[in-house]
Amino acid sequence: SKKGEYQKATKLLSAILKSKVESVGETHKSICTTLNYLGEQNLIVGNYAEADVYFNRSLQITKNIYGEKSIPYATSLLYYKQLHSSIGDYEKAESSIQEALAIYTKNYGEKNIKTGVLMHEAALATFQTDIYTNRKNKTMSASTDTVGDFLTAIRNASQANKAVITVQWSRLR
Repeated sequence: SKKGEYQKATKLLSAILKSKVESVGETHKSICTTLNYLGEQNLIVGNYAEADVYFNRSLQITKNIYGEKSIPYATSLLYYKQLHSSIGDYEKAESSIQEALAIYTKNYGEKNIKTGVLMHEAALATFQTDIYTNRKNKTMSASTDTVGDFLTAIRNASQANKAVITVQWSRLR
């Protein structure tokens, strides 16, 4: 069964984590990837509280090592976005992705493909939050601002894609 496969993978990842912690310590950057994998495994099988523990531990390590304005920290925030979307906490999901987007924009620039993709995801998160909020408030139309944000993100992602294609094409010449 798939659940059995996930349990085996989780046991293996737990053993890897234990080994890494024994060799490099509790707060070394190399354990963050394993923590995030364990968080994802738990997220998939619906162990949200356990996923939160792993994601939070990774977030704290990246914050301490790289700082709150770093790409590794933004990546950890994206795991939180995944968790909060899965449990229906769309406002926290949107907050996490907006914070990650600000970091990406500062580090990569607005026209970078990575930033463009994140803009698109952030717009979707905003749209999802707006729909959820409207349903909660028994109004069904998305706000004009949210639709505008979504369209702007698509436009920016398209511009970033064009920039990457142009750079790649010029290297081929």
